[in-house]
Amino acid sequence: MIKKISIYMIVIVSLLGCGSINSSLKSFKVKPTEPLPYKTSLTAQKNAEGFVVSVKHKEQGIEEVRESVRFEATKYCLLKFGTSNINWKISQITEDWAFDSNSGKLIFSGQCEVR
Repeated sequence: MIKKISIYMIVIVSLLGCGSINSSLKSFKVKPTEPLPYKTSLTAQKNAEGFVVSVKHKEQGIEEVRESVRFEATKYCLLKFGTSNINWKISQITEDWAFDSNSGKLIFSGQCEVR
């Protein structure tokens, strides 16, 4: 009898652990170990793999901008889909991340690689 109850309890506890990472970590704030050079803003539809990251750019180096964008995108993909793999929109000219410039902001697009 005790063995049966123990098995039921293990199954119940296991099932309670299932679910979206996002719902269990809503108040969990992920921060980089060192401050990032630019403040970013990520937008996506609810539970969408695709996203857009915008960052204010004041003519500084693009590598610093990309690091800020990369952090925000990786955080989103990890919390929503459990992966850090991202397919970025690529420029055919530079063969690097493509971006649009709009009102002093650089806008990058990507998609979480969900398996």
